[in-house]
Amino acid sequence: MTWWRGLPVFGGPLDEPIVFVGDVREFADASGARISGRGVWPALAETRGDEPRFISYGSWMLRHRSDLLHVRLAGLQYRDAAARTTADGAPGERLQLLPEPSNPANADALAVFTADRRHQLGYVYDDDLRDVRAALDRGWVALNAWEWRHENGERYGVHLLLAAPQDVARLEEIVRRPPAA
Repeated sequence: MTWWRGLPVFGGPLDEPIVFVGDVREFADASGARISGRGVWPALAETRGDEPRFISYGSWMLRHRSDLLHVRLAGLQYRDAAARTTADGAPGERLQLLPEPSNPANADALAVFTADRRHQLGYVYDDDLRDVRAALDRGWVALNAWEWRHENGERYGVHLLLAAPQDVARLEEIVRRPPAA
């Protein structure tokens, strides 16, 4: 079955060609609690066989690209319950990254909000600020590409992708597709 072969391929001339596949995953944490995730998961565009070769969100193939930037969300555990449980800012939705110069921990902080700015989901990690600011300066936008949730419905982790608006639109479409059976 090659259901995933029709997906848009991402990659500049020096990038490993990858696709993003709409996916749902589950696992149990150390305490046995169920963690579920959904969104788009990266895979190699060129594979052998009928199934995509998924790659980790921590892979170097995502870290050093010319066409998109992957970062994880920081500080989610410190947000209020409404921000951790809201359906707003779900996978496939654009997010707002706003400077927070009055932040006492880091005057260069970038806060991450839902598109309507009703809920702050967290921050961009300090180590990623330079790359994220450069992406924003190029006119790139942020998308919640993948999120993990505890069995109680609280967000556990979020992966953001930043890319040109037309590429983010392609990712939004993939997230809206139902996962393959």
